[in-house]
Order: sequence, then C-alpha cells, then structure tokens
Amino acid sequence: MTSREPTREDIMFARRWVEELKRTAFVQLDGVAIAGLSVPESDVAEYGRSLNRLDKVLGSIEQYIHIAFVKMKKDDLIRRFYHVMAATKYQLGEVNKRNPRFILGLYTIRVLTQEMDNLDKGLKAMLGVRVRPFVVPGIGPPVP
Repeated sequence: MTSREPTREDIMFARRWVEELKRTAFVQLDGVAIAGLSVPESDVAEYGRSLNRLDKVLGSIEQYIHIAFVKMKKDDLIRRFYHVMAATKYQLGEVNKRNPRFILGLYTIRVLTQEMDNLDKGLKAMLGVRVRPFVVPGIGPPVP
C-alpha cells in the first residue's frame, strides 16, 4: 500500500484500468458456457431479494473501487470484484424471465454478499469513508 495521496494522474489511470477490467469481466462471461442450476419455486422470491442485496453492495463498492486500486494496487481483488459483478448482472437479467437460467445458487449469493459486504467495509475503513451497516429496509443485514 502507498502512504501518499493519489495524484490526479493516478486516479485517471486507475479509472481507465478499472473500466478495462470491468469490460473484460463482462466479455469473458459472455463467452463462457455455464451450466444452469435448479432453484426450487419456493426459493425464487428469496433468491431475487438476495440477488438485489448483492447488487446493492456491489454498487456501493463500484463508486470508489478505482481509488482503492490506487491505494492498494491489488488487481486480483478488482478482477474478483468485477467477475462477481458480471455474474450478478447476468443473473439479474435472467431472474425475471419466464424461464430463467440460474447460474448462481442461493447459498453462493449469500456467501458472495457477505464477502462483498466485508470488502466494502474494509475498503471504506482503509479509505477513511464512514462505514454504515448494510441493511436493506424490510430485509435486514446480510446473512453470514
């Protein structure tokens, strides 16, 4: 980690680099044949809520992920983040279709939500951003 404040050039480079990683993650997902999973009808509502919760956490992180990269230089973390985001966005596009194709299991979504929520809190602490517990109204905090 660097202790100096990032320069404007550092931030501009990081934005471009992070956008390229994002684009690459989404393109890679498009080119992969992923086996579909079965989700019981009784779990579909919870599945949708959990998926939306994960998407909200990812949206929070994406606002400052480029600054985190400037400070940490951990490209593997950024790649992981965007692979999770690509899978989540794909699944969000599928979940409300007449015959949705599920590529993430409910348990996986819960684990990813907890992982990304921890990442969000850790990065915010590192960057000095005020951390608030992640709670979706009417649903509560992420399930550990």
